Parts: sequence; C-alpha cells; structure tokens
Amino acid sequence: MSAAAPRGAATRRSRPAVAALLLSATAVALAACSDGPPATQGLTGTVRVAGSSSLAPLVRAGAADLVGDVEPGVQVDVAVTGTADGLRRLCAPATPDAVEVAMASREPTAEELAACEAAGVEPVEVVLARDGVAVVVPARNDWVRCLTGTELARLWSSDDPPATWAEVRDGLPEVALAPYAPGPASGTAEVFAAEVLDGGPLRPDAARSEDDAVVVEGVAASPGGVGVVPSSYAGRAAGVRAVAVDLGDGCVASDARSVDDGSYGPLARELRVLVDRAAYDDDRSVRALVDLLHARADALAESTGAVPRSAAQRTAAARALGGAGA
Repeated sequence: MSAAAPRGAATRRSRPAVAALLLSATAVALAACSDGPPATQGLTGTVRVAGSSSLAPLVRAGAADLVGDVEPGVQVDVAVTGTADGLRRLCAPATPDAVEVAMASREPTAEELAACEAAGVEPVEVVLARDGVAVVVPARNDWVRCLTGTELARLWSSDDPPATWAEVRDGLPEVALAPYAPGPASGTAEVFAAEVLDGGPLRPDAARSEDDAVVVEGVAASPGGVGVVPSSYAGRAAGVRAVAVDLGDGCVASDARSVDDGSYGPLARELRVLVDRAAYDDDRSVRALVDLLHARADALAESTGAVPRSAAQRTAAARALGGAGA
C-alpha cells in the first residue's frame, strides 16, 4: 500500500491491508452538478475511508468509475468496519487507523459528535442515498412471507430467544433457527435493534459479521436461516429473499419502492458519508472524492441497489459542502 500524502502535519498512517480495499482512483475537483469530463490535476496520495457496509458498494463504485481516467496517482482505501468504527476513526485523527471519511448508515450519536469536537474534527455530513434494513431467509424457505413487529422482537430478543421457527409463530415448522446478523459496530444492526427491540441487544447466539456477504452466505446455507442485512444488498444477493414486515400497517415489502414512498417506515434510513472539514478544505484529493460522490450519488445509488436521495437531501448535502450544486 502506498503511503498517504501528508495533510498539514500528517498524523495519518497506513493500516494493515487485511482491513482495507485499495482502489486506484482518480480524484476530481468537479463541481457537484458537472457532467463533463474533469481536467486532470496530477493529484497524489491516499484517501482513507471506513465504516458502514451499506455505503461501501456505492463508495467503491464511485472510486472504481475513475480508475485510469483522470487521477491515477490517487488511491481510495475503503475499509468495511461498521458505522461506529468508521465514526471512531474519523474522530480520532491522531491514531494510526484514522480516516478522512466515515461511511455511516445512521446518524452520529451525541457521544460521537462530542468525541469529534474534543479532537478538533468538524464532521461534514453528506447524505448520498437511502436504504432499508431487510430481514432475509433462504430462497427455498416457503413458510414465511411476512413477519410482524411482535414476531421480529420474539425472534431476535436476547431474552429467552426461540430455538425453532415454530416458537416464533404457531403453525410454522419445527425447523431450528440459524440467526445471522451484522457485527456490533454495524449501523444496520443498531437501526434494527432500536426499532424492533427498543434498543435492546440482539440474541447472543446470532453469528455476526460486518461483511454482508458472510451474513447472506450463512442464511442461504441454513434451512432455518434468518438474517439482517441492508435492503440494497438483499435485493442483489443470491440464495436469499427478503420477507415483508408488518409494523402495524400491514405487510410491506423491503424494496426500493417502499423506502422511496416512506411506507417501509422506521426501518428505512439515510446512507451518508461524513468528512473531516479540515481534510475537505485542505486536501484536494479528499475534496475531489467527496465532490465526485456527491455529484454522481443518484447514479451510484441506482447502480448499487440503493434509493436515490430526495431533492431536499441533495440540496442539504450541497449546502453542507459549501454551496456546490445548491
């Protein structure tokens, strides 16, 4: 992995490659609404990004779109570590695993913002897309099409969790449950727990991973599998299907339409990146990446299964970045 270009008195250091994906990327200083080809600036260095698996496909696609086109001297290092860890790294600029950009599938907490403030980091929030939290079962599962909020709470509760599907609902088969869930740092897991379990913990026997592919593979391979993943990932994954959820207004499918029209309710959420204001203002490679993600967000969302931003979200993102594209 090539060394990062310094930002002022540089404190960013490289991390083990096992946690990261290095993408050779061209960073562009295009205006947020420009569709024309950007002019090369000869930028160099590494932009470090970490956090939510929900955002990773979009951010990686944004970087991959630029490979070899304009700025081959810039690398974008995207690490899937979960929302909480991405925000921790953003707000700890003096640590070896610090990043300039965090990917988050939920809003930062007051504690996380306080940590940023204490470290002198001003996080700029840029919503790039919308998505939902999906509950998936094996594609061959033919006994459950919709789960109520009560059934989801029973299924995922850490308090005497059911061992079989029959314990979730009368009439379901005596098939052993095999639960899979995102890792503890996952914003997807936090949103799900907040809305389904009133913020309580997920069942302790769930196999957990920050990698959505691991969750889906586990569910697909288990006759009684059930898992929680981003809707955008569920819609593209082989071997599983998303079940509808009924949180009081009838069964609603976990898909782009329900996220877009609001019918998916509290299990829909915004997907955002947060960038250190100083990095955005002072490091042209960081600014170029974030501007590109903002400019191409709608196309990137559609290409990765997410839902494009609303006009209001688009305008708010432009204003946060200083007015470009407002």
